[in-house]
Amino acid sequence: MEEVQNYLTGHQDALLISMVSVKIENIVASARVSAPLDLGKLEENLIGSNYNPEQFEGLLYKLLKPKAAFLILKNGKAVCTGLKAMEDVKSAYSNLIKLMSNEGIEVKDQEDMNIEIKGIVASTDLAQKIDLETVINILEDDAEFDAEAFPGVIYHLSEPRSTALIFKEGKVIFTGPKSMDDLKTAVDVVLTRLEEGKAIVV
Repeated sequence: MEEVQNYLTGHQDALLISMVSVKIENIVASARVSAPLDLGKLEENLIGSNYNPEQFEGLLYKLLKPKAAFLILKNGKAVCTGLKAMEDVKSAYSNLIKLMSNEGIEVKDQEDMNIEIKGIVASTDLAQKIDLETVINILEDDAEFDAEAFPGVIYHLSEPRSTALIFKEGKVIFTGPKSMDDLKTAVDVVLTRLEEGKAIVV
């Protein structure tokens, strides 16, 4: 699991924030790996794949190394999920097209795949309580909280465009960043606002 050591330029005195460790939980990526495909034929050739068009119009394939799941569509696009390190994304697609090529399926060159990161899910644990009522007062219109529907505050960040789920036990989950830089910025924004608003119960 990839860990990102967070830091805040201009906030060197914010010891709590500068020491936070962020864990990547999932990376979702997408790339076109071939021309339009006959998924039924692909299932026959790609050992371990699963295609059931009555349930879903996509072929599922689980890659063992690096461990990831692919959803391959008729148009030749493949969506990858389950990776926890950015450096594994290119490796996963490379291994997929090698497997497809070995089965006689025409695939794109690696340079032409244009892998796009669709979203990163990451988490951090402050190991301290968070006052959710204070959080709502701090974030105002950018956040929503309904304890009966969901036990955390949902904070919608406009820049970078992403969402943070903030829980009273101190855990914060980030969804939506499309790069490591965006993730670091989202972490900095959220934790700075929590600290400056005195929402973290020391």
